[in-house]
Amino acid sequence: MGLLQPTLDRLRAADLAVITRQILQSRSFRKPLGILAAFSLIYTLNKALARWYLRTSSPWDWSKEVVLVTGGSSGIGALLVRNLSALDIKVVTVDIQPPLSPLPPNACFYQLDVTSPAAVRSVAQRIREDLGGDPTVLVNNAGVGTGKPLLAETDEQVRRTFDVNIVAQFWMVREFLPAMVKADHGHVVTVASMASFLTLASNVGYSCSKAAALSLHEGLTQELRYRYNASNVCTSIIHPMFTRTPLIQLATVKGDFPADLLDPEDVADAITKHILRGRSGSTVKTDLTSRPSFPTDRPGPGPVAVPSELEVYGTASTYILPPIGPEFDLFNRVEKAW
Repeated sequence: MGLLQPTLDRLRAADLAVITRQILQSRSFRKPLGILAAFSLIYTLNKALARWYLRTSSPWDWSKEVVLVTGGSSGIGALLVRNLSALDIKVVTVDIQPPLSPLPPNACFYQLDVTSPAAVRSVAQRIREDLGGDPTVLVNNAGVGTGKPLLAETDEQVRRTFDVNIVAQFWMVREFLPAMVKADHGHVVTVASMASFLTLASNVGYSCSKAAALSLHEGLTQELRYRYNASNVCTSIIHPMFTRTPLIQLATVKGDFPADLLDPEDVADAITKHILRGRSGSTVKTDLTSRPSFPTDRPGPGPVAVPSELEVYGTASTYILPPIGPEFDLFNRVEKAW
């Protein structure tokens, strides 16, 4: 048998080659393979055309750029300030609360209630006087939420959620965008959420405000190109999945949260990378590699692979997520009031 083994191996290899050739030449195999190849080609061309369409001829000199971050005193905003400062980029952070730790020399803080248009105008003038010009990158990061059911929220809480999460973005954009348009150079980054696409129980107001932020991003992108002729001003939006913040941690105190949580450092790193690329686009940040086990009363797809970081170059994108049913109340243990 030992002497015949090499011959048998050659015969098996020859049979395998014949079978493989027959499979490759069969119509039932070539048709789906051709469809797959066509989709791959379309995807590659679409990605290349999107990058070409969203290209900017305005170079980025990070020794001269100024990045303004709202909500930069804690959480993701504070980490983003730290990341950019470590790269020797000049950073301005505005927040209603002072930073939790001392800022590096190339970062400065201005106390600001972003929901007040008068306060925004006043602080913006101080920033211009102190820095000798306008910021070239605006990161609308400030955000709040209550984690309460719709009927349990007070009038003040509903108003504050929308004032901070979306109305304030209008005030910031209206204040700092004109200088970007005039120079045809700049970048407006919107920190939204996967809640822009997906609404859970006890998260209605927050999700509505983040959906509005997505609409603002898309509309601003169109107006820059077709109303202001400022195609070199970039617009980007970031959609983090559930992130380990104080609000989410309150909902996970029992350890039965049905999805993985992102660390805020990972989200801040993704935003930093996107800013440094200097071009428009969308980034979906998640660490899920399979469908989270959300209970639902509706039929839905099987496990869905979600990349840890998906970057899309375009003005609008659609993301498919598993359906969410009423059995799972995301914030049913959150009682914190803002």
